[in-house]
Amino acid sequence: ELAQWQLAAAAPGAEVGVRGRALREAGVLFQKQGNLARAEELFRQAIAVTPANYAWRVDSLVAFSRLLIESQRAKEAVKAFEGTDFTKVTSVTTRGNLIEAYARALLAKRTAAVAATAAQCEPEDPAGARSRHPEGAAEGPGEALADDRRAARGPQRDLDEGRGGLDLERLRGAVEVL
Repeated sequence: ELAQWQLAAAAPGAEVGVRGRALREAGVLFQKQGNLARAEELFRQAIAVTPANYAWRVDSLVAFSRLLIESQRAKEAVKAFEGTDFTKVTSVTTRGNLIEAYARALLAKRTAAVAATAAQCEPEDPAGARSRHPEGAAEGPGEALADDRRAARGPQRDLDEGRGGLDLERLRGAVEVL
C-alpha cells in the first residue's frame, strides 16, 4: 500500500488532489511504521502542494501538528497553523477538526511552557528534605504531595479560566465561524 501511494505522489503530471492525498497517506503509513522523519517530510510536502483547503490538505495539517506535538515540538505545531484562514474551510466537520488540532497545539505549547517554568522554579535540595515549614520542621510525604497538587492546579486553573497565554482571540474567531 505504501509503495502505491509513493508512486501516485511521484507520478509526473499527477493532479494536485491525487498528489497531495498520496503524500498524506504515505506520511500516515510512515508514521505508523515509526519513521517519523520521513512522515514529517511527506506531511510538509502534502501541505505545500496547494494553499487551498482541500480535505486531504487539512487532514495533512492535522496529522503534521499531531506528529510535532508527540515529538515534543509544540511551538512548531502552533507555527504550522500560521496563515491558515479557518473561515475559508467550508466543510463544518473539516473546519472542526482543524480548530481542534489548533487548540491541541496551543494547549501543548502552553503546557510545555508551564512545565519549563516549573522546572526552573524547582528549588535544589540535594538532601531531599524540602522543608516548607517556617520553623524548619520536616514535613511528611502527604503534606508535600498536597502542596505539589495545589501548586500544579494553578496553571490548569488559568487555562480553565481563559488565561495562560493561549491565543484565545484567534481560537474564538475560528470557533465563531462554525
